[in-house]
Amino acid sequence: MKIKQGIQVFSIVFPSVTRHDSRNRSSRRDVIKIVLQFCKENSLHQTFQTLQNECQVSLNTVDSIETFVADINSGRWDAILPQVAQLKLPRNKLEDLYEQIVLEMIELRELDTARAILRQTQAMGVMKQEQPERYLRLEHLLVRTYFDPNEAYQDSTKEKRRAQIAQAIAAEVSVVPPSRLMALIGQALKWQQHQGLLPPGTQFDLFRGTAAMKQDIDDMHPTILSHTIKFGKKSHAECARFSSDGQFLVSSSVDGFIEVWDYISGKLKKDLQYQADRFRDDCIWVTRWKDKGLAHKDRIHGLKSGKLLKEFRGHTSYVNDAIFTADGSRVITSSSDCTVKVWDVKTTDCLQTFKPPPTLRGGDASVNSVHLFPKNTDHIIVCNKTSSIYIMTLQRTGKFFRNFGLVNRFHIVVVKSFSSGKKEGGDFVAACVSPKGEWIYCVGEDRNMYCFSYQTGKLEHLMTVHEKDVIGITHHPHRNLVATCAEDCTMKLWKA
Repeated sequence: MKIKQGIQVFSIVFPSVTRHDSRNRSSRRDVIKIVLQFCKENSLHQTFQTLQNECQVSLNTVDSIETFVADINSGRWDAILPQVAQLKLPRNKLEDLYEQIVLEMIELRELDTARAILRQTQAMGVMKQEQPERYLRLEHLLVRTYFDPNEAYQDSTKEKRRAQIAQAIAAEVSVVPPSRLMALIGQALKWQQHQGLLPPGTQFDLFRGTAAMKQDIDDMHPTILSHTIKFGKKSHAECARFSSDGQFLVSSSVDGFIEVWDYISGKLKKDLQYQADRFRDDCIWVTRWKDKGLAHKDRIHGLKSGKLLKEFRGHTSYVNDAIFTADGSRVITSSSDCTVKVWDVKTTDCLQTFKPPPTLRGGDASVNSVHLFPKNTDHIIVCNKTSSIYIMTLQRTGKFFRNFGLVNRFHIVVVKSFSSGKKEGGDFVAACVSPKGEWIYCVGEDRNMYCFSYQTGKLEHLMTVHEKDVIGITHHPHRNLVATCAEDCTMKLWKA
């Protein structure tokens, strides 16, 4: 890969700079200069030269212009030459500089050095081709056994020529603070923390562009109200989810708005375009609820193309939830037709259809959601509109060739079940599971949140979370934090 293509890595920390690269060429040049400075300060000389030549961008900085000019005026060429080698100077100014050094080396009888500069540098090679008389004069002075300053410097002096050269070259260079790349990265991370994009103390992986979020050591069930997020009088959240990296809480409300929240402060985020870029993924699930013609289909769309990629047909009522299995080869869906279906992602074939155990009243119930169980991703948590929630597993019993009309067969097993104990008024409407699988949470039509222990199978905690019907619940991926939403126009955050 070419080095200039690697500059795109800079967008990990500075998306606002690279977002405008196509329209703002100077921004791209600034990015390259910052990387050049990093190479220079870390003695990556070959990388520096390659990047500078390939991108046609010059750094042209010195540590101090005053020191740089003083070294030229004093003839400290051993300090000047290494610096000039990393600069891109106009050819005429570089020729003047090298000519002066050659003359002074001849005067000092450092003839080998004078000969090397005259015959081995690119600038003097160009002079030989385009200004042969000027070049041959230096060759003539080089082979003489004596040195005449008046003849060498002609109508000037060594000191005056040094001063003229120093003034001309000083106009081509600049001074910038050291370690600009590391300083800008530090400033960018501080800005993201100030905006609430990164919690204080977060370790940021620059290579992957992700934050290593702090994870609570112990799985503890939340009992304390942390924040109450209020919606408008005629609005409430229909769904809420934490982002997979745990930095954001996103809600979709009944009035059609998708909003991004800072769960630490409980306030609405303002920089929505930036966050929209972060939430994008290759695929998104789309379920149509009101269009009767599409209500019974489960679909995958590609965000980049906007085209329909897969369609799974088979449910006879609304699709309420859809998840991928851990290996991404299967899709599991739940529906108001009281069934759970397992689909093959590649073929879109329905591999298995099953129902959770019947209700206490002897009938089937709408399946609200399905969840992968963290302790064993072969297990799924099934929440249907009953007073019980189940951990179930699909045990494969055989695989047969499709051309004989047979496919994968599964045996459905209930591993564990948890119940509110209510025969009426305690049906569950939504559920979630803690990151380590220690706790299973359900919210019921009685406006309570039920917290079940996976180890004991018992109800460990019960509390009322809203004043009106609860709609959903979601768990933070790393912290002991749960968000609930309800028809009382609020979304609440609960912490341990």
